[in-house]
Amino acid sequence: ENGLPLAPFRQIFEHAGGVVVWYPETREVRAASDEKDVRLKIGSKEAVVNQMVMVMDREAFIDSGRTIVPINFMEKALDLKAEYDVKNGSIILVKR
Repeated sequence: ENGLPLAPFRQIFEHAGGVVVWYPETREVRAASDEKDVRLKIGSKEAVVNQMVMVMDREAFIDSGRTIVPINFMEKALDLKAEYDVKNGSIILVKR
């Protein structure tokens, strides 16, 4: 979106071994793994990762029923590295 790479939160977090829960009444997402506890609210740029507030470049939003966040937030929150494949236009996230 306007040069800011975005990603589906649940798909990446669960692939990294975590569990994600959606709270529709408060529009919040809570995700947990052995190493990470992440809370974010739809429409907010602030997320809490292991009790530390992180500010995202764009607020979390819902698209086709999926929570979407900036990829650089996923990199920082889950200790991942985004590798850009210019040839086919894709982004690959790998553990650091």
